[in-house]
Amino acid sequence: MKISPLLEGKGLISFEEITDYSIIDEKSLKKKKRKSSEKNENVEAKKPKLLVKIEEGQAKKPKKKSKKINKVSDDFTVNGDSKNKVKKLKKNKKKSSSKKSKSQKSNSTSRLNIFKAGEDKNSEFDEQEFDQKMSAWFELMLPKELLIGLYEKGFYTPMPIQKIVIPEAIKNRSNIIGTAQTGSGKTLAFGLPILSQLIDSANSQPFEKNDSPAPQALILTPTRELAIQIKDHLQVCCRYKDIKIACVVGGISQLKQERQLSKNPEIVVATPGRLMQMIEDGHEFLNNILRIRYLVIDEADRMIEKGHFSEVEKILSLANKDEKFKAKRQNFLFSATLITKYEGDFNTGREKKEKSEAQIKREERAKLNSLVERIQMTKQPKFFDLTTQQVTAENLFESKIFCQLKEKDIYLYYFACKYQGRTLVFANSIECVRRLTNLFRLMKKNPLQLHASMDQKQRLKNLEKFNATENSFMIASDVASRGLDIPGVHHVIHYQCPRSAEIYVHRSGRTARSTHEGLSVMLISPDEINLYRKIVKIFKKDKEIKDYPIDIDYYESCKTRVNLAKKIDELQHQLNKEKSDSNWYVKNAKMMDIELDDEILKETQVDDQKVNKNRIKLSQLKQELDKNLKQMMFPKFMSKKYLEPKNVNEILKMNNSKKDALNEFKDKFKKKIKN
Repeated sequence: MKISPLLEGKGLISFEEITDYSIIDEKSLKKKKRKSSEKNENVEAKKPKLLVKIEEGQAKKPKKKSKKINKVSDDFTVNGDSKNKVKKLKKNKKKSSSKKSKSQKSNSTSRLNIFKAGEDKNSEFDEQEFDQKMSAWFELMLPKELLIGLYEKGFYTPMPIQKIVIPEAIKNRSNIIGTAQTGSGKTLAFGLPILSQLIDSANSQPFEKNDSPAPQALILTPTRELAIQIKDHLQVCCRYKDIKIACVVGGISQLKQERQLSKNPEIVVATPGRLMQMIEDGHEFLNNILRIRYLVIDEADRMIEKGHFSEVEKILSLANKDEKFKAKRQNFLFSATLITKYEGDFNTGREKKEKSEAQIKREERAKLNSLVERIQMTKQPKFFDLTTQQVTAENLFESKIFCQLKEKDIYLYYFACKYQGRTLVFANSIECVRRLTNLFRLMKKNPLQLHASMDQKQRLKNLEKFNATENSFMIASDVASRGLDIPGVHHVIHYQCPRSAEIYVHRSGRTARSTHEGLSVMLISPDEINLYRKIVKIFKKDKEIKDYPIDIDYYESCKTRVNLAKKIDELQHQLNKEKSDSNWYVKNAKMMDIELDDEILKETQVDDQKVNKNRIKLSQLKQELDKNLKQMMFPKFMSKKYLEPKNVNEILKMNNSKKDALNEFKDKFKKKIKN
């Protein structure tokens, strides 16, 4: 066997796999000088055949003069002909993609290649489909860049509040006060007019360079989560325009927020506390909020309550310093319950008299005037009220379960096990949220929690997990009831009856958002019946709120597990308390160099014995619960030892197939109506 001179060598011969190259026509190749001293004319003829794998779409196009290259199969052989050569291509995907993105940004107005997530980036934008689906938006006079952002997000038709507010805000630059049900699209109702006017002003009259930088729009919200949500919504809409949005909220690094503000964002979304703190620290950019052109107060009923947010008063007084800018400023006030006839706490101890319609109108007018005075609107505002007929959403199905206080945990576990979809549970106290979280963790339900005492990063992480998981279960305090647009919440459960009708509206509004349907269930114990009756009386819903149907067999199976978990939780709590009490004596005695009395030592020894017994009991209960959780749920009338074949399917359905709670609720009442 003859070996090619090129392959001869004294040392190790290394082979490298060629994975990214193509065939180039001979004329397009540059001649290369061979460095080897041996020149053999017959080398190329004797070269072994190479197996080449060309990935689809990787071959370079030849020059015009060269012959066309035919498509090649995935695996083919290149003969050792001197005319055919192989050239390795360099990977420049990152460079090419960055160049494309730059060119797309510069030509955003004439952009026709719009990419959806997961689609091929070379796919062209279908203008016919865009015109058909987005035709309802065209009459609202929004720039095409914003419409494309809405189109990609799937917002094909504007909501009623958006249809009314957007043209009035853009065409007449009116001050707006708006109320609508939760989930009715209020964020875009004030966000789109601001973005539209910022785009138009940037195209026609750019701001003077000599002016010190200042935000163009300020949006104030009561909670951090709502502020971050508003920022995300607006960024989606203006993704094809260079409009910067900064979020100024507590619980997140102030240095990071200062870096964002150093880029001079056009829009600042903020909570009053952190914003006022940074203004007092002397932040130059934020100190110029007196020059803002747009002011938004979301959840205005809560934000402008007397003494509720003292920072709001300071921010408004600072924003109203310059009369010239105040006169030009456009103001937006939005809430689900801005002006209502059901305000106040139920637990005041005094029964309030029912107000007449004339009295309600007088109070509404007085509150409206006070809002205008606080913000100092120079022009009379336009008021849009879309909550006159029904405070809660039309596609919300409301139900109730009357039960004992001890049974609430069982009904909650029943709901978590039997039904699919995202479930959001509301409790009145943080302590209750923590107790339920621990209880359901013992039963392997992995619930998420959300309350005001949590670290901000953890709150955001839990919200992201809740959004990402299809069948997720979250237990929250009322911090999650206001303004948050959590997509795809199927059920809201009021574990404890809300303290006011206003809270009930905001809690229930986390589901049935936009055009989607949702279910609200109240668990009502005997001591909460008065609260329930007040809600019913205010909303006049006595006939509408129906009892939620319960499967008794399934409930009984859940009962065993919940009772075991409650015993474990109580015993664990007792052990922790006993341990801390006994350690208290020992730690303090050591710190003070004091010897304990014999009586105290005996007591601590007795306590240690109790602790050991309780630990053994705790481990036994945990083993019993784990065993129960691994077993299938059985109806009470069925025997586990002597199982009949006809009952197997029923048991499998009971354990494996999760049902839709809303459909089951609808089906039950359809049958009752027919009967």
